[in-house]
Amino acid sequence: MAKQAKADERIKEIYKGYLFAVKAELINHQKLIPLIRQEFEAIIIKSIELKQIILERPTRSIPIKFLTELRIKLLESEIYNTQVFAIFTAYLSKCELINTDTDLTSLITFIENQKEQINFEEALKDYLSTMLKQIDNVIKGGLGLIQYINEDLKKLGVDLEKSEVDYLIRG
Repeated sequence: MAKQAKADERIKEIYKGYLFAVKAELINHQKLIPLIRQEFEAIIIKSIELKQIILERPTRSIPIKFLTELRIKLLESEIYNTQVFAIFTAYLSKCELINTDTDLTSLITFIENQKEQINFEEALKDYLSTMLKQIDNVIKGGLGLIQYINEDLKKLGVDLEKSEVDYLIRG
């Protein structure tokens, strides 16, 4: 019995570590994503001014490799919260879409295929508007996921007010 209790406690501590790691990365995203948004917006505005698409993508993208690895680790955990996992998976999917769409490939293809039927400036403005909404949704999604992680940590007995790990993550 004591061995099993010790094993269960170890599993719980590892799971908490994964949650803290995800939370730390999400906090980094909250700082990085607005910079990507500004850079993307500047590229589109410059493209509108020049009346041609600047074949540049933002120099930054949303880093998701570590989060993808953590998602696998959470799934392998015997005690993961299905709601947190589902929201986390949706968040990663949205980040992947932003990373794909900010390279402008789909926009370039669309404009080339529809040259005669569309207004170039309006198409860019619509794309910008859509992308900015998607980026803002990722930011909101990250904040929501942090809240769910905090709730899960509390259920696991973590006092976030006294947690040194949480204090270090928040900076």
